[in-house]
Amino acid sequence: MKEKWIRSGMFAVFLLCLGLGVFLPDNSVSQILLTVILCGSLILIDYFAPVLANLSSGNPKIKTMRRVLRGSLIIMLAVFIGSWFFPQQISQLANQDGLIQTLLVAGAMVVFGNVAPKLPCNGYVGIRLPWTVSSEKAWRACHRLLGYLSFFIALLLILGKLFFPLPYWMPVCLICWLTVPSVYSLWVYYQEKREEIGKPVKQLSRFFCFFPSVLSVMINAVFYFYLPPTLVMQIKQDGRPGNIIPTLAGLLLMSGIVLLFNLISFFSVQKARGYFFLSLFLLALNIFVIFWNLAII
Repeated sequence: MKEKWIRSGMFAVFLLCLGLGVFLPDNSVSQILLTVILCGSLILIDYFAPVLANLSSGNPKIKTMRRVLRGSLIIMLAVFIGSWFFPQQISQLANQDGLIQTLLVAGAMVVFGNVAPKLPCNGYVGIRLPWTVSSEKAWRACHRLLGYLSFFIALLLILGKLFFPLPYWMPVCLICWLTVPSVYSLWVYYQEKREEIGKPVKQLSRFFCFFPSVLSVMINAVFYFYLPPTLVMQIKQDGRPGNIIPTLAGLLLMSGIVLLFNLISFFSVQKARGYFFLSLFLLALNIFVIFWNLAII
């Protein structure tokens, strides 16, 4: 029962952060509020780690999980304090050629890749996909491969920055770093539970399972011609638009996220309905963003 309440609370915090990040004005108050909520969530997950992972507090995997959580908390606080007290230095650092950011990202990849195979199966720290948190075997396979890839991809990231400065090199490396273990773990999960996959989805019907993503694509395709060249995701305190992204990229991103959750519900042995209804919520958010941008043209 305690675990159920904790999970529900974490999901509520996720929705709250999503709403605050999108709709709050971009000012110091919203930054402080989001930082307090996120840091508080990390502290709560750290405190309830044995309950969430179903392991004793003295288990080495719980200690590893707590080290990752506390490291994330320190990094988050350092970023907030730096942006609050040293805004000019942070701005100068961000405007440099990107080597320092590349080294920081590569270092974080190596550190997390080193501890990833030691993490317990849980829904809060690590690559948390429906198939990895539902299967201990898939979890181990995913995080073991993540550990093997981390040093290699971090090295490619640094070499690419130094000798082959290709556009979008860092996002490509990060996507490969996360996607390859995720796909491999899905294959491991499918081999383990081949007979069970799809049974919960049959209750929804295989076609109806993808209804939200199909509807999202259709709506975005129709309204693409009526929207401005850029989508506004936030209004700043002074009334100016914030978080502007190209319309085509924004619409593709929203449809892709809805499709992702439809695929997750399709492959989930458990909680298929929950992921399906979450995709409906994301579809509603997709429609809201479209009509909001039409209203402020």
